[in-house]
Amino acid sequence: MASQEKPARENRTKQMIVRAAADLMQRRGYIGTGLADILAQAEAPRGSLYYHFPGGKREIAIEAVRYSGRIFGRDLERIAAESCSLDAYFSALAALSKRDLIATDYDAGCPVAATALDVPNDEHDILDACALAFSLWSDAIAEALRKHGMPCERAAKLGPFFVNTLLGATMSARAFRGTAVIDEALHQLRRLS
Repeated sequence: MASQEKPARENRTKQMIVRAAADLMQRRGYIGTGLADILAQAEAPRGSLYYHFPGGKREIAIEAVRYSGRIFGRDLERIAAESCSLDAYFSALAALSKRDLIATDYDAGCPVAATALDVPNDEHDILDACALAFSLWSDAIAEALRKHGMPCERAAKLGPFFVNTLLGATMSARAFRGTAVIDEALHQLRRLS
């Protein structure tokens, strides 16, 4: 029994570190997120950091971006599955895009976008993880558009366009401290579909 508890506890600690890093990077970017802050938020002992992440902050950032990409990708798939029409999907997409902004009083935007903008250009592995997340989201949106009757080729082109538009709108909404820009972006995207 004790031997099974140790791996579960170790895995839980690793997950808490990744989640804490994702949350902090969402609010502060890559550069503004320190290892001590990650450990404090995760309530993890210092030794666990390099035990789970021998590559240090860089390795944690890659895992945090991957985690954030998967979580938002699942959210995109969920709203697509729950939407009975394209209009309902757009409404759910707007709500999803606003969720973290509103919940944090505009303190947190998109952790992947914040990292992609903030990370040094020579951090290719972190940028590759960001690009993979953006591609995952583009594919999920394209699939939702196809589900609601859009031709495959058009949906494939609009998926990345929607992601880029929504990321830009999210950054603007954070700067303006209001979500009207997201509503306007979705209004314009509706007109394209």
